[in-house]
Amino acid sequence: MANVKGRPLVIHPLLFAAAPILILYAHNIDQVPIGHMLPLLGASFAIAGCAWLVLRWILKSSVKAGLVTSVLWIIFFSYGHLHSLAVRLLIALGQRRAVGGVLPLEESIFLHSLLRVIALAAGALLISKIIRTRSSPDLANTLLNITGTALLAMPLIGVAHYAITSPSTIRPRPSPPPVGDMSGIDRRTSITLSSTATGAGIS
Repeated sequence: MANVKGRPLVIHPLLFAAAPILILYAHNIDQVPIGHMLPLLGASFAIAGCAWLVLRWILKSSVKAGLVTSVLWIIFFSYGHLHSLAVRLLIALGQRRAVGGVLPLEESIFLHSLLRVIALAAGALLISKIIRTRSSPDLANTLLNITGTALLAMPLIGVAHYAITSPSTIRPRPSPPPVGDMSGIDRRTSITLSSTATGAGIS
């Protein structure tokens, strides 16, 4: 996983782009058709790939471009988890209302703004560190490749297990026949209905 033909293998931007979508799909696999997930996965791949190519052209380094892309992706997808964690922490400390005591804490504009500033500041410092470093970023690249692979493996294992144990539920269900369409009714059922109607004197 470290090198391909002497060059570092940079795949973690795509892994981090796919993992959140596949995790969400794995949690809702019995409710969401796979066809609804694939366009989101493709769009996520396209955005991450384009960001990596643009940053590679700017930074003149595929490894640093990959690290910056993954940092941006991690910040974007982890904001919701960071917000939920902050809300639970504040509730545990006894703060159940937002500033002013009107809105629920989950809807606090102040909390959202504060977390966004913190996330952006942390991301900017980390990206600046990546760009300015003179040491080799290959170790960080390898660690992110391993982390991304492990993160992606968890939902894939769940999806595979569901597909094996519940094959009928992942197949598309046939659409019900239109109203008035008798072609889907068993022939014996049609004969029984006709006999019942005749015996009842229905013409």
